Amino acid sequence: MTTFVIKKDGSKQPFDPQKLRTSIQKAVKQAGIEKERGLEIVREILKDVLNFVRSEEEIQTKKLRDRILDNLEEMEPTVAQAWRSYEQTK
Repeated sequence: MTTFVIKKDGSKQPFDPQKLRTSIQKAVKQAGIEKERGLEIVREILKDVLNFVRSEEEIQTKKLRDRILDNLEEMEPTVAQAWRSYEQTK
């Protein structure tokens, strides 16, 4: 299981699935998705990402972001757009 995330600046942080969950939840809320559908999106994407990183000791944040956005585009493009909009404001 992944234990570290490598940030853009090269620093490492402990991998925290809750941070991913929170980010996806915020994008779902921003997109105005109904609660039940939002829970389904968060659950499915988090499940996929955890399987994706299972064999990695470390992973770059860009890989996580790309994986999440690919899944969001497939499941609910409005949530992917909300995620991107948030990134632009950071």
